[in-house]
Amino acid sequence: MYRFFISILLAGIFWVHAASAERLVETNPPPLELRSLAEQIAPLLNSDTNLPKPPLLRKKVKSKTDEFSMLEESFSQRAGQKLKLFGYDQIGRDVSEAPADGEIQDDVVLGPGDRILITFRGQRDDSKTYVITPQGQLIIDGLDPVAASGLTIGGLRALLEEETSRNLLNTTLFVSVKSLRQITVTVMGEVKRPGVYTLGPLQNVLDALAKAKGINGNGTLRHVRLIRSGKMITLDFYKLLLAGDLGASIALRSGDKIMVPLLEHTIAVAGDVRRPAILSAKTVTRLLPLKKPCCWRAAFASRAQTVSSNYP
Repeated sequence: MYRFFISILLAGIFWVHAASAERLVETNPPPLELRSLAEQIAPLLNSDTNLPKPPLLRKKVKSKTDEFSMLEESFSQRAGQKLKLFGYDQIGRDVSEAPADGEIQDDVVLGPGDRILITFRGQRDDSKTYVITPQGQLIIDGLDPVAASGLTIGGLRALLEEETSRNLLNTTLFVSVKSLRQITVTVMGEVKRPGVYTLGPLQNVLDALAKAKGINGNGTLRHVRLIRSGKMITLDFYKLLLAGDLGASIALRSGDKIMVPLLEHTIAVAGDVRRPAILSAKTVTRLLPLKKPCCWRAAFASRAQTVSSNYP
């Protein structure tokens, strides 16, 4: 019985509290700003309309053409325009393919492992492929051994024709290259991927640099060194880029080493020029401002100025 009375009492207390709260809301309504905001949000919450999504954040991809070395960034900031090292986008771009056997010229130098096709016509009539031995000898049936390594194809042909005329009567000799050996070259210094590379025997210094992905922004184009049999040859790629001088495209031999030293003297030229660039200088004794019309290999316009240099 007492439980029934307790339940009625509690229900009455809850009713009194609810009525008091309702009267409080009526006497103290919420601020106008909150009611206005609630009225704006209510349709969105009560409908199937999707809330606006924030814009998708995409990571900015830096293209290869936007890559600058520290030197290029420094000069570009000081000049107020983008400046790149001259010639670095042209050296080491593509690896040329060795020509087919029929296109091999007579000035190609032979070495151990090369396969030579020798054909006799006349009193002796046969054809056979011979390989130059590791000792550099070409041993042909019926003839004395010939030191072929280091000879050009034309030189070997002349030597074998002389041997044939002396040892065989009424016989004509034909010499052709069946295949050439591969060579190994070491590329080191300021290149993007230094290492030991395997190349074809007709490939040159430019091909080796292309295998190493080119010269980086710290390397020079003016003093590239080719080391062969203890001797050093210095190559200047500006001569190739500006004058078409092919002296820098020397054919390689197995065991050659290519060394790219650090970039030393540089001069940046910017402004009203046809080819704004950072140039590498072999030597710099004194830097003078350009007060007269300037022409760099007929590449610049009539107005130019030297931005700066980094020589000691």
